[in-house]
Amino acid sequence: MSGFELKQRVEAIRQKVEERGLGEVLGRVSPGEVASVGADKRRVVIDVDFDTYLRAGARIGEYLGVVTILGSVMLGRVVEVRRRHVAHIAHIQTLYAPVEDLEGLKTPAQIVLEPLTECPIDFLDNCEPTPVYTPVDPLSVVFRPSPEFIAKMLGLPREGILLGMLYAGGFELPVEVRLPERAMYQHVLVVGTTGAGKTVLLKNMALSAI
Repeated sequence: MSGFELKQRVEAIRQKVEERGLGEVLGRVSPGEVASVGADKRRVVIDVDFDTYLRAGARIGEYLGVVTILGSVMLGRVVEVRRRHVAHIAHIQTLYAPVEDLEGLKTPAQIVLEPLTECPIDFLDNCEPTPVYTPVDPLSVVFRPSPEFIAKMLGLPREGILLGMLYAGGFELPVEVRLPERAMYQHVLVVGTTGAGKTVLLKNMALSAI
């Protein structure tokens, strides 16, 4: 495959993300880091340009999506965000005075992602998400996923007793978390410290079931 054909393939993947409403494209998997998907370690480093970082931000615990050149779409969770001044990148020693050049802040943000689940992008509607087995390539497209995509990739049931809303990255997301009604015919254990909300949860579950 030529470089031109590969570029066309990556661009087609980007268009699929936008056309299918999977989310907002943020950046690419970093070409300067090893994207590791193994039995014991799953880490992908993402480069996000400074302007996008300034506009969209990045938070620990939030969800992001990745589409590989093999056509696999993944959901992952942010486990680390790295910010570096250009002085650090250039290995400039600040022995006598601190660097106060604010222009040096305009470096890409690096986001470390833990891949969670994947599906083939062409069969996403009928796919049951699985753990990640597909390698993640440098320069793979990265996007901030829609609520529908998050619910799909986490395998959250669409029907059942409403428990609450999904919480990630310090914010409540418009993603409902439900307990299938069939689970109520089995034992359900609710555990939490004093004041955590066990009673409120059970009350809300009872009201939701009416």
